Formats: sequence, C-alpha cells, structure tokens
Amino acid sequence: MSITLILEFFKKLNDDLKPFLLQLKEHYTQYTLDNIMAMKSTYSIRIFELLQEKIKTKVIGRSGKYVQISLQELRECCDCEDKYKQFNHFKTRVLDTACKEINSLTLFRVKYSYVKHGKTIVAIVFHVNMSYHNGNEEQNDTYKLWV
Repeated sequence: MSITLILEFFKKLNDDLKPFLLQLKEHYTQYTLDNIMAMKSTYSIRIFELLQEKIKTKVIGRSGKYVQISLQELRECCDCEDKYKQFNHFKTRVLDTACKEINSLTLFRVKYSYVKHGKTIVAIVFHVNMSYHNGNEEQNDTYKLWV
C-alpha cells in the first residue's frame, strides 16, 4: 500500500468521525480532575458532577447560580433510592457531606434549600457560587436555607 492511500484513508476516517467527536462536548460534563481527587464521598463526587452538568461553565458570576434537582433524580444519581428513606438521614449523609466536601475542596461554594409540595420535600435548590465572590466571610459549616 502506498503512503498516499494510507493518508487518504485516515483523512476519510477523520472526516467521518468529526461530527461524533464534536458532539462529545454537548453530552459529557467536563471538570478539572483535581476538584474530585481529594473527595472521599462518592455522593460528593456525583453531586459535584450533577451541578457542573447543570451549570455548564467553570466560572460563575458574582450573584451565583441556582440549580434545582428533583429529590428523585438526586436519589437515582447517588444510587441511594433504597438507602436513607427518611429525608433527615439523606440530608445528613448525602447532602451535608457533599456540600461540606465541595465547599472545602473546590472553588465552589454550595448551599441548598428545599422545594416542598405540602409537607413532602420534592426537590433541592442548590445555590452555587465561587469562593472568591464571598470576600472575607468566614466559612461556616451550617447552610442557610432559602424557602
């Protein structure tokens, strides 16, 4: 086989794959691996990925962004549909742990509140901001809840 035939084959292959490779950006979440390497909780990693997927940017404006995720979607993504049936346990073991790790190990600051339908919590609204937008505020382990 001649060199020109091989080069022509690779050019054709590249042209055929180009649309698929360009669509990867739309269907996959990109983030810096350093952000999750130190996280110990798989829930922290998964919630961080979910937030990154919804935000779709590495830098957030001064006012931050609000991201609403249904409780069912959160449970499915964290693979804990059958665990932590009581919301208080889910809040302590999943949400609080994830927010604490994300806040301490990344440039993001995450707080959350609940969306209720009657007495039942149906979704979580995360407020995500950059750590450098908080100025000299002291970091606090408690999270303000917006209703």
